[in-house]
Amino acid sequence: MTQAVPAGSFQVTLTGRRLSPVTDADLLQRLREQFGLSADQAVQLLVGPLIVRQSLEVKFAAKVASAFRACGMEALVEPMAGAGMEPAPVPAAAHTELPAAAAPSAVQAATPLAALAALASQAPPASRLDLDRERQIRRGGLMVAAVRGAYVVLVLAVAAAWALSLLRNVLALADVSLLSTLYSLLVPGLGGLALIGLLLWPLLAPRKAVPGRLALDPAQEAEFFRGLSGLCTALGVPEPGEVIIDGDSGVGIKPQPDGRVRLRLGLALLASLPSREVVGLVAQQLALQAGGRGLLRVLEVQRWLQQRAYDTDLWDEALARRQERADSGAGRTLGRVLVAGLGVGRLLMAGFYRLSLRLGAKALRIASHEADRRAALLVGSRLFPLMLRNQRAVEQAADEVRALASSPAANPGRQLPEDLFEAIASQFRAIDAANLSAIDAELENEHQEFSPGLPPWGERIARVRQQQAPPVYASSLPARLLLEQCELYCLKLSRDWYEREGIAAPAAAASAAQPGLTPAMRAAREMQRETLERYFNGQFRPWPLLQAVPPPDSDITGLGWQGTIDTLRRRSPEMTQDWVAAAEWERRRAPLLLAAGLAMKPSHFGVSGYDHLAQAHLWQLLEQVRRRDTDAHHRLAEDLKLHAFRIDCAIRALMDQERLQAEFLRSLLQRLHEMEGDAAMLGELQRSVLALQTIAADGEHPDAQKDLNEALRLFRGHATRLLNTGHSAAQTVLEGGTVSGYLLLRCPLAGPERMTDAARYLQDASGMVDAFQDLYQAALGELVSLCERAERACAIQPIRRIDPLSLGL
Repeated sequence: MTQAVPAGSFQVTLTGRRLSPVTDADLLQRLREQFGLSADQAVQLLVGPLIVRQSLEVKFAAKVASAFRACGMEALVEPMAGAGMEPAPVPAAAHTELPAAAAPSAVQAATPLAALAALASQAPPASRLDLDRERQIRRGGLMVAAVRGAYVVLVLAVAAAWALSLLRNVLALADVSLLSTLYSLLVPGLGGLALIGLLLWPLLAPRKAVPGRLALDPAQEAEFFRGLSGLCTALGVPEPGEVIIDGDSGVGIKPQPDGRVRLRLGLALLASLPSREVVGLVAQQLALQAGGRGLLRVLEVQRWLQQRAYDTDLWDEALARRQERADSGAGRTLGRVLVAGLGVGRLLMAGFYRLSLRLGAKALRIASHEADRRAALLVGSRLFPLMLRNQRAVEQAADEVRALASSPAANPGRQLPEDLFEAIASQFRAIDAANLSAIDAELENEHQEFSPGLPPWGERIARVRQQQAPPVYASSLPARLLLEQCELYCLKLSRDWYEREGIAAPAAAASAAQPGLTPAMRAAREMQRETLERYFNGQFRPWPLLQAVPPPDSDITGLGWQGTIDTLRRRSPEMTQDWVAAAEWERRRAPLLLAAGLAMKPSHFGVSGYDHLAQAHLWQLLEQVRRRDTDAHHRLAEDLKLHAFRIDCAIRALMDQERLQAEFLRSLLQRLHEMEGDAAMLGELQRSVLALQTIAADGEHPDAQKDLNEALRLFRGHATRLLNTGHSAAQTVLEGGTVSGYLLLRCPLAGPERMTDAARYLQDASGMVDAFQDLYQAALGELVSLCERAERACAIQPIRRIDPLSLGL
């Protein structure tokens, strides 16, 4: 039985999605007119998801939500946390069949894998496939299977007609000459054999092995397979017989001869998305099995026809090689004839494939809606459009990263990523709101089909929204934590891709693999990063480093603790721009150094807008960036004073033991801030050396080798100074005991006493910058966790929360 929601226990949540195309200016104007808000108050409502009202009666909550919808914003009426698992009253058909009592165990589990395994306690949802729908799916499966049978029958019919034609010619050759006999038998005989061979080619040709795939070992990924079993139990479908991962950004199932399915999971999704979105995409695919054997037959036959219509096989490749090596014109002509014949055969197979899409469309539509419903019961109706949008965004990011990596010569100042999937995740996080809105608009189109044979996403999203199902699995930790050896898989598939593309893979960085990290430790690291994103309202950037001690003469002290947080919330858009602009200057340091040192244009190294500057002025600009003396750095420094004062207020409110711990972390961050100059120089020089090595090897510039030697010398000097300074900086956040102790654990061959040449030392110390950043983020993550605890204890409203009374609602 479901639990009733007490009166006055509903909340209104803005999802951040817009119901119709509208500009920010128009939307802000509507909000101000509808609710009588100031400009600053209206801007705060554009960041979603966001809870704007709580503890409301359901009728009043519906009125508030309706007012937001009238402005063009999607607003949901939901039960408050702890008030019950059912949403606002909806038709009985939309209620979840999953027991509410079991949901907290899945939601509150410590790690994504634990939450996934906890789904095993869920009772599977009741099927909505009645006898009529099941009959339609079976009928669709039979009709699609008949399409493949029709092609086989066509081949047999052609073979029979050829045999009968030869037999008739033989019987008709009673008193004719030998030449006539040969002509009557050989011409139709060889022609018929060629036609039959072309028709049999798609049936008999061996398929190529798909590169870039790894089959997961249940012994090595036991926790993942246990969680997958729990997911299948909650969906009410069989477990997959095999799980493979590849470098794509999709999820799919493929029927196997034993009646089970093979699950394919794109590693780009695991590296980029949170667990709940990846689990939702996987659930959506696995739940297709609810359509039974008839649906699996549709999928299997359509995939079979698609491969033979559009994919190349081993015989195609052998034919292409023979045609390239053909010495005579006759050989090349024969090859062209065979290719043309195969093209006609593939057109015929493509026609059969399109026919199968039409015949199986009804079965796929029914099964897709049932699969969407079951997936939404697990991850929630609100997450459904978001996970689809983000999947397409990851696909776009993957295309961009691979395009850049495929042309390393066009980007001499850019280091090829050793882990392509981490680069894809970074590119995905950098996608702007305009691109995401464009993807949303495509998905909302109820007439645009993205997958052959499947109903449009707009139609499917609309049906899922009607469910208003709350989430059962809600882990927001990164999906890469679902796999024990995700980092190793990423590196292996990255190297495989570089090898297939014929690109020299970048050297392995010392920081790329961190052996000895258990899933729980990796989860803790990821939770700290999530804490930073939450605490800094999504503004956090690795560079420049935060100075955690506020200046004593600052006028911010008059704002007070809550006033400082309110100011941070109000200034969030400007602060985000300032931090991004300052971080962009950090990226430009290496290109500016290359341009100034080689007397070349900065645009040659990927930095536009400064080609008009003389060499001396480029050096001056670079020195300004190194000193943090640009306008962006000055604005950011003023912004970060607010965060420093916020941290100071929280530390003073902590109890004695926690205050001592926070003071130690703040002093450590201050020491790291003092060492930032050397660490940032290491990053600048390391990126510059990669470009200089390419330029020197190609002989493009006479001074490249000299500048390369100088850069290597400077790199060693800054690394030595960083390690010498870090020996006196104690830290207990990570291993090593001191800052230098941890850096040397990550780069054990980078000790200053190493008597190696400068080039080898750069290779040994290549992971030092990443290690420095890891230590900084770990210390900052622990500190802000304590600060958040203090804010909750003192009833300080967090930065993301908006006071409903201040909105005039």
